Amino acid sequence: MIKPRPRWSTVLLVRHGQAGSHPDHAGRWDPPLSEIGRAQAGALAERLAELRFDSARVSPLRRAGETGQLIHSALVHQPSLTVDDRLAECHRGRLEGVSERTPEFRAAWRGGTWAAWPGGEDRAQFRSRVGAALDRLHDSPGNHLVVTHGNVINELLCLVIGVTRVAPFRPATASATLLRTDSEGTVQVLAVNDLWHLEDSFAHHLAG
Repeated sequence: MIKPRPRWSTVLLVRHGQAGSHPDHAGRWDPPLSEIGRAQAGALAERLAELRFDSARVSPLRRAGETGQLIHSALVHQPSLTVDDRLAECHRGRLEGVSERTPEFRAAWRGGTWAAWPGGEDRAQFRSRVGAALDRLHDSPGNHLVVTHGNVINELLCLVIGVTRVAPFRPATASATLLRTDSEGTVQVLAVNDLWHLEDSFAHHLAG
């Protein structure tokens, strides 16, 4: 679990926009945003433009950096934009750049209960580094913008709610997830996978 803090902070976790021509190839594979991804990031940037953030952090990977730059440039109140290596996507070793639809990937992913990637990062290492990044923010009062990756957001949510064996969340590209530490140090999940800047997600998922 994230360590409780006696002060409040709010963290907006943004997944990067759609990247490259093969959006189901992820990990440290590092393509730029696609045209769709740039449009997604632009829509979110417009939504966030009037909000005030005390810090802005991005993953070192290109798709997150480009998303972060588009959002940051639209902000009326612009904090410095910092690259944080701890926010990088998990390293998938020999499965870097391999489609998530392949049998090899599915065998390693194990329905979200993955323990380690062959030749890459294990889950304990991954959880430790992304948890340290969030813990740092929860120790800093104010509003924080974080642009990162789907598995990073997934793992952070698992840390907050105390889940250790599965990865039940599926953050969409350019989605927003909001966490807040209240005055007693309790981490609250205020929103998950918010896409209202792109579509009415209820209508999308509940359509006949």
